[in-house]
Amino acid sequence: MEIAKLLEYALTDAQKRNIQGVIDHGSVTKAAEALGLNHSTVSRSVKAARIAAAKVGDAPEAGLTHKAPAGFSIDRVSSFLDDEGKISRQWVIANRDKENQFNMMMEAWQEVCSALPRVEITEPPKEVLEDLLCDYTIGDNHTGMFAVAKEAGDDWNLEKSVDILRKGMNHLVAHAPAAKTAYILDVGDFFHSDNQNNVTNHSGNPLDVDGRYAQILSAGIDCLCTMIMLALQKHEKVIYRSVIGNHNEHSAVMINLAIKMRFHDEPRLEVLDNPNMFNYYQFGINLLADTHGHTTKADNLPMIMAVDVPQMWAETTNRVWRTGHVHHLSQKEYAGCNVITYRTLAPKDAWHSASGYRSNRDMRCTVYHKERGTVGMNIVNPTMLGY
Repeated sequence: MEIAKLLEYALTDAQKRNIQGVIDHGSVTKAAEALGLNHSTVSRSVKAARIAAAKVGDAPEAGLTHKAPAGFSIDRVSSFLDDEGKISRQWVIANRDKENQFNMMMEAWQEVCSALPRVEITEPPKEVLEDLLCDYTIGDNHTGMFAVAKEAGDDWNLEKSVDILRKGMNHLVAHAPAAKTAYILDVGDFFHSDNQNNVTNHSGNPLDVDGRYAQILSAGIDCLCTMIMLALQKHEKVIYRSVIGNHNEHSAVMINLAIKMRFHDEPRLEVLDNPNMFNYYQFGINLLADTHGHTTKADNLPMIMAVDVPQMWAETTNRVWRTGHVHHLSQKEYAGCNVITYRTLAPKDAWHSASGYRSNRDMRCTVYHKERGTVGMNIVNPTMLGY
């Protein structure tokens, strides 16, 4: 094979440079001298290109003249020789080129990664209150739910699902104290459906969904990123966690990982990506726990907390479970801790409407002090947001 044709099979920029040197200077020795390289380095580049060419059947000097289709490489060749020792017939067996496929896949991923949006680092606020934490609790948002007013009471779609949440977060951040720490907690069921089949995972109940699944995922994650950016402008440290619910067993795990990757270079954001159904965070005398609420009854939660984190239990006096699932507000004080279920900004779908659910809607920011426990709360409801 002519040396110029080997450029087609060079696998790296260095190989292309070395082979081009051989073409320009007429030999490996002269090319190595001109490029300031060892003779063996240039020779290896030529050899590697010849091997790559042979793999696809383009090596006439070896009797290979049947080039394999794109994406395939020569596995073996059988030749029938005539009485004079010349090839009269030839059988070429080609298989998919796994190495080439891998390289193509890596190139595709590099292109995808280069196009991913990068979150710019946000400047921290100049003054914060060290002893305060603002807990922004997202109730079951059911992003992507579809509803018709005549049937369910409200017209609802994907656009409204994320719009009301952005506006709610903007209002709460604007009215929150400049606490050093913010905790954005999604108590589960952030997405209405967990896959493109649009049914619940366990019972298989059909779900009314607006949009394709990929479209819903993209809109929901963009919304959460906006909420985190708002919090980073007000608070020095931001914690985020998405809880596993009965509507989003898989996507809740994905959300935590997506947020963690999106804000990979943001040192002021901590993503709690623990896939456990129960999670705990200590802030001074406050023990903040979370679970969606679909795997156990509220009466069991105080003992679960005491058994799971006995050291945290001993060091705290204001212990709070934050849950969702039922879409209505309730707070029950047990011996040792409170269990709170939160409302949602989302309206009812057709099933909940027909089943008689009539809860009010809101989103809350609860303020905790390291030494004094719960010290404040801000509430926003749909009418305050134009809904």
